[in-house]
Amino acid sequence: MGAGTSSSLLMMKIKDHKVNEIFYPNKPYVHSPDHWRAEPGGLIVELQALPSLVYNNRLRINEGYWYVEASFLPYDDSKLVVSASCYYLLPNLTAGTSNISGIPSGRIFIVDLNKLNHGLGYFKLKGTSTSKKPKLSIHPSGDFIGYIGTGEVNLITLDSIQVYSKQKDISNAAFHCFAIAPNGISIAIMTRNLGRYELQLSKLTFGEFRKKSVFCHHICPSFINQRGQYTDSVDFKWSPDSKYLAVSNNQGVLFILQVLSMRNLCTVFEDVIDGQLASNTGYDFDPQYEHSIMAVATSEVKVHIINFLTGMTLCTLNPCEGESENDMIDCIKFNPDGQSIAVALHSLKIVIISVIEENILLSIDVKSSCPQTTMGHDMNDKNILSLAYSSEGQKLLSSCCDGYVRIWNVANQVQTLMALCRLKVLSLQKVSDVKNLKLPKKIKNYLLHTPCLIE
Repeated sequence: MGAGTSSSLLMMKIKDHKVNEIFYPNKPYVHSPDHWRAEPGGLIVELQALPSLVYNNRLRINEGYWYVEASFLPYDDSKLVVSASCYYLLPNLTAGTSNISGIPSGRIFIVDLNKLNHGLGYFKLKGTSTSKKPKLSIHPSGDFIGYIGTGEVNLITLDSIQVYSKQKDISNAAFHCFAIAPNGISIAIMTRNLGRYELQLSKLTFGEFRKKSVFCHHICPSFINQRGQYTDSVDFKWSPDSKYLAVSNNQGVLFILQVLSMRNLCTVFEDVIDGQLASNTGYDFDPQYEHSIMAVATSEVKVHIINFLTGMTLCTLNPCEGESENDMIDCIKFNPDGQSIAVALHSLKIVIISVIEENILLSIDVKSSCPQTTMGHDMNDKNILSLAYSSEGQKLLSSCCDGYVRIWNVANQVQTLMALCRLKVLSLQKVSDVKNLKLPKKIKNYLLHTPCLIE
C-alpha cells in the first residue's frame, strides 16, 4: 500500500471473503432509468466520454482519436464509469500517438444516467489522470475503481478516497494493464521495460508480500514486442473463477495462464485453432462456465467457441453472415447469461449472435443511428474499442473512438417471467445475500448467473 492510502476501507470489505468465491455487491440491484425507450437494436442514449466543459480545445476535437473506457457499475444499471484520452494518430507507427493539448487525459467520471436530462449526470473523481491510454478495472463490489495513473496503479472509492496504490519498482517498468479478479481479492498487473512484458499477480489482502511474476516471453515465446513498430497494446481478462488469466497482444497472440502454477497452459493459436487473434480485445470467457470455455475472434472474421483444456472447437460463428467478409472484428463480449455474444465489426456494425442456435439475433448499424460520427479509421485502429453489458443483459454499451459512449437496446424479445422475477428478487435485497437464501442451489445460480455448467 502506498503512503496516504485509507487501506482499512478496502480491508473491511474483503477481509472475510474467500479467494475461491465470486464477490458480489453488498447492496441491491439498481435498474436502468424508467424513461428509456428504444426499439430492439435502437440507440437509447449517446453521451460524451469527457464532457466538453472540462476541456478548451473544442475546435479541433473531431480531429483526434479517442481512447475511451466505459462500463456499468456491477449490479447498478443506472451508473457508468467512464474515462477517456484524446490523441493524434501519427502516420509513423514508431511514434504512434501524440496527446492533444488542452484535453485532460484519463480523468474518471461516474455518470448518473437518471440525471443526464438535467445536465447534472457527471461526477468527477478527484485527482484522476493518466499518462497512457485509460485502463479501468471496477471492483466486483462496485465500491472501488482501479486505474493506471501517471506512474502508479491506484484503487479509489466512488468518493475519490485512495485505498490502494502501487508505485513503480526499482526497474522503473511502465504499467500497461491492470485487472481485478471476480473474487475481488486477486489482481493482475502488466508492466513493460525494454520491450519485455512482465505479468505480476498478487492479492489485495497481502499486498506485495506474496507477489508472483513472470516474463511473458519466457512462457510464451511468441509474446514479444516487434522492434520498429508501435505495438503498445496488450490486454488480459480473468476467468469467472479467478483461476486463469487470458493474456493477449495486438500481434495476434493469445495464451492462457494458470494462476496457481504461473505456467502457460495453452497458446490458443498454436494449440487449439489456426490463424491470429483479431484484436487484443477479441476474446471473452463464457460466464456460464468456471474457466475453460471462451470465445475467440480471428483475423478471418470468425468467432470460435473453444474449450482450451481439451483443445476442442465447439462451434464457429459468422458475424458477417450474408454480407461481405472484407471486415475486421474490433472486440467481442458475452451476454451475462452466456446465451449470446456481441461482436463489434470495424465497419461500424454490432451483431448479437446466439451461441445456442448459432445465428444472428440482432444487427445494429452504428453509422445509420449516428450519422454525425467521425469514426471510420483504417484497419490499424479500432473504431469500437470495447463493449459492456448491463447486469440484466438488455442494454449494451459501446465505447467508441469518436469520444462517445453509446447505449443500445439489445433485447430481441420480451423478457420472460423468470427473468423479471430474477431482477425483482435482486432489487429487494443485497445481491451478496442471495447465496444465503433458503432456495434450491439451481435457483440461486440462476439469480446470480453463477458459472456452474459442467465443462
